[in-house]
Amino acid sequence: MGEDRVIVTEHEHDADGRLVRSVTRLPSRFTESDALLLLERQERQVHSCPGCGHDAREAWLPPPPSLQEWQEWSQEDRDAFTEQVRQIEAKWTPVDRVCAACQIGAKQARDSREPGRHTFVTPVRQDR
Repeated sequence: MGEDRVIVTEHEHDADGRLVRSVTRLPSRFTESDALLLLERQERQVHSCPGCGHDAREAWLPPPPSLQEWQEWSQEDRDAFTEQVRQIEAKWTPVDRVCAACQIGAKQARDSREPGRHTFVTPVRQDR
C-alpha cells in the first residue's frame, strides 16, 4: 500500500479515427503482497481460538465422548484418546503476566465517576 496509484484511460477509435469508447482503469489499492498477507491473516483467524488466539488445531482438546460412547470404546481407543489429550495439554503452560498499561487504565476507569469519560493508556515518551 503506499505506492502511487496510476489511473489509466484507454481510448478506442473506429477506422475513421473517431472516438468510440474510453475506459478508465483504477489499479487496486492493494499489491499482490498485501493480498497474500490478508489471506494468511484470514487463514490464521479461521483456525484461531477466539479466547487466546492460539492455533485451535494445536490448542483445542478433542471433544469428549459421551459416557455411552466411552463405555462402548475398546480399552485401546480409550488409551489413544487419553494420550491425545495428554500430548495437547503438555504443549501449553499457563503464564501469568500483568500488563501495566491495562492495570493503570482499569484503575483510572474505576476512579472516574464522569459518565462518558474514557481512559486511554499510551507509552511514556522518553524525549520529554
